[in-house]
Amino acid sequence: MRQIASVHRGGAIVVALATTVLLAPRASAHVSLAPERVEASSPVTLTFLAPGEHELPMVSFRVSLPAGATVLDGGKQGWRFAVQKGAAVWSGGQVAPYGMASFRLRVSAPARAGDYELVATQRYADGHADRWKVKLAVTDPSPSQNLLAAAIVGVLGISLVVVLVLLRGGRRG
Repeated sequence: MRQIASVHRGGAIVVALATTVLLAPRASAHVSLAPERVEASSPVTLTFLAPGEHELPMVSFRVSLPAGATVLDGGKQGWRFAVQKGAAVWSGGQVAPYGMASFRLRVSAPARAGDYELVATQRYADGHADRWKVKLAVTDPSPSQNLLAAAIVGVLGISLVVVLVLLRGGRRG
């Protein structure tokens, strides 16, 4: 009886592991973005890592742009780059079957802070396309960027107080 229970338990573990391996999404099975957080209105280079997931080469890559973003550059050697209908598009190149490619996009981030959802589309030689949602967080500028403005306002405020004190003091005498 003990041997039968042990065999059943061992078989159950094998089945569970096989199911996990077969049904779990591949770690590389999506487009990723770095960085995932940028400051509003700042120039930044976004890097999209796009793994090919088919037996055919990937022949184009498209990423929707967040509202308010301005494209500064997106050139990639061996690929044509264009901005079309609110998206950055690379075409004319190839990524080998199951290969990996990175696409860099230099943009001026949107002025409005918030969470944006970009759609990345990988198109393959047979016309098949995979679409992935990629999140981009746009944050307000860090306080250190506002430090100079605060210092200038502070100096002007102190100067105004000093001038007022001197003017009042001059009238007494």
